Amino acid sequence: MLSDHMINTLSIARRLSESGIDKKQAEVYAEVIVDAVADAFAQQGKDIATKEFVYNQINIVRGEIKDLRVDMNTETDALRVEIESVRVELSNLRGEMNATETRIIRWIIGVGIALGGIGVAGVSMLVSVLM
Repeated sequence: MLSDHMINTLSIARRLSESGIDKKQAEVYAEVIVDAVADAFAQQGKDIATKEFVYNQINIVRGEIKDLRVDMNTETDALRVEIESVRVELSNLRGEMNATETRIIRWIIGVGIALGGIGVAGVSMLVSVLM
């Protein structure tokens, strides 16, 4: 980059010398200026992204997004399967609860009939004893 913008050190040294600076010091100043500018160009080159670099980074991010979508779809599918499994279990539990409820109602009715029968038999016995 610096070679594209050559710095005329001789011109710098001559101008410094003409302003009253010793010729040796002027030459050193000119070299320091060239080194500083070269360092600035070198640093600037490190901070500037090339078009190719940017496109590569974009492609990397696109690939990561694609992978993320695949992972999300896989997880979503797994969750759907698990939700369906829970629905089936709930349906089975409802069926078992209904069957248990029916058995309890039948048992209560049976106990009621039995108690009613015992009550009728007791009244019958009481009536037969009293008569």
